[in-house]
Amino acid sequence: MTSGFVNGMVDLGFDSMDLSEWGRLLDAVEEAEQQGDFEEPFTADWPQAGRTAHLRFIADDPYVIEVHDGTGTQIVIAVPLDLGDEWIAESRQRLAAARAAPGTDAEDHRDTRP
Repeated sequence: MTSGFVNGMVDLGFDSMDLSEWGRLLDAVEEAEQQGDFEEPFTADWPQAGRTAHLRFIADDPYVIEVHDGTGTQIVIAVPLDLGDEWIAESRQRLAAARAAPGTDAEDHRDTRP
């Protein structure tokens, strides 16, 4: 993550189960957006918090992505994002590409850089 205020990098490990979880998270956000149900911000961690560094996705106005390095430095960085109207479709395309990558369905990608 790089900005005028912070410049940092943390390894984010994931496996094929985490890719499935990302797909379910996209489904849940899309459903919440269609219902217009953002009285309480939709929040989800990916990959599952506790095993490795993880992202916390907060569907609010604006969207916020928090990078949690709870297993390492204990640092959390929050970044508000203007994702645009097509971000879910673009995320689904990236997810499909990750799933199609050689070995994705069998290999464990924890502690690797995306």
